[in-house]
Amino acid sequence: AAMLDFNRTPEIFDLYDRMTAYELFRRVGVTKRLVDDFLRPTLLVGLFKPPEELSAAVTMELLYFYALAHQTSFDVRWLARGTVQTTLLKPLADRLVEMGVKIKPRTFVTQLTYENEQVTSVKTSEGSVACDAVVLALGAGG
Repeated sequence: AAMLDFNRTPEIFDLYDRMTAYELFRRVGVTKRLVDDFLRPTLLVGLFKPPEELSAAVTMELLYFYALAHQTSFDVRWLARGTVQTTLLKPLADRLVEMGVKIKPRTFVTQLTYENEQVTSVKTSEGSVACDAVVLALGAGG
């Protein structure tokens, strides 16, 4: 019902902008499982924040873009078993570790050190680490 009501006029945008996406999901009866298993990861990838930190208006804009306006542009494949974490991310992380990559989960980066425009070390909440390359990433769990 909210998507039908969301006609992008300033008044309607302001109405939905005053509530979080999570509030909207609960108000319209979206299950916790759907939020946790699909909407939260989608929003973390699309808008880099969980639904509790996003306005409902911005969230509906993203969902409209993906689900309605460009549905033929996306090839969604559902996993037969397991979760994205167990089926995709964990095996990828395990393989990267086998290749010598150091994964530092839940570690906050406070500074990057450069020499000749290349990162040579990373200062983190756990100390400094020398490196050849750095990938800064957000976890799918929010």
